[in-house]
Amino acid sequence: MRPCLPSEPEPIRSKRSTTGAGPTDISASDFLAANGFGSDALGVVDRALNANSLATYSMANVWRSLRLYEIDRELGASGGVAGGSQRLPEAMAARLGDAVSLGAPVLSAANDPDGVIIATMEREWRADFAILALPFPAIARLKLARSPTGAQAEAIANLPYTQIIQVHFETDRPFWETDGLPAAMWTDGPMERIFATRDEATGEIVGFNAWINGDGATTLSALSDEAIAARLKTELLRLRPATEGRATVRRVVRWTQGASYAGGAYMHWAPGQIAAWADAMRAPIGRIHLAGEHLSRFHTGMEGAMETGEAAAEAIFDASA
Repeated sequence: MRPCLPSEPEPIRSKRSTTGAGPTDISASDFLAANGFGSDALGVVDRALNANSLATYSMANVWRSLRLYEIDRELGASGGVAGGSQRLPEAMAARLGDAVSLGAPVLSAANDPDGVIIATMEREWRADFAILALPFPAIARLKLARSPTGAQAEAIANLPYTQIIQVHFETDRPFWETDGLPAAMWTDGPMERIFATRDEATGEIVGFNAWINGDGATTLSALSDEAIAARLKTELLRLRPATEGRATVRRVVRWTQGASYAGGAYMHWAPGQIAAWADAMRAPIGRIHLAGEHLSRFHTGMEGAMETGEAAAEAIFDASA
């Protein structure tokens, strides 16, 4: 976790040409090809990309991340949340008590001259304003009495969200000691990357996480959890025969279209989208203000979500004045 910036840096904007994308806002596949990457090399990079595909991933994402990393270094060493980052929102929710309603999916959000009405299956909430801190695929599923228009509507419908499937598994013996290879794997097969999970106290390897991104996750998403588990074991046997009969899949986790409200794990920009959508998609929809990591400019992840939440709250204060 990082502290918030004491002051906001200059926003990073893509330079857009008359063709729709400037020199920093081109696809990663075009950028790498122009810098000598052949088809085989592109395939290796694409296989484990933290996005959907090189062709739909703008290099502006990379330049933005590098700039944010530079700013992070100036702020000092990073820290962490004891027990994992999920403990932070849980603690925040606990401080709010019964003001937080869990297991209550929102069905609709309506504006009227006096305020906003948010409806779930069980009840309605009325307020002067509302903040929808939802990924765009979730907003697209809501019934909005006042629909987004223009560039904002295009962004809500089309902003890419990285598809991810994780397969968490254990083995009943240290197969890596048998075959003499590292426990973790970076592959060009369907399981892509397999990370070894260690006990923080002892450093002992206690499990594994096969992490499949983008197009690979989309392909696997049509399969059942059982079929994905079987595919993992087949691939493990091919790559590491010492795992035969030793792997037990504990859970398949999906951040894919149709498998979660989020529609994916996190957003990324495709070429040409930043200049067209970055400002428009942040606009309030009547009395409904938007927030979430996908709208952040100066942070990513949880910090980005908090950045936009604060911005939405300030906008409501200004509108109420």
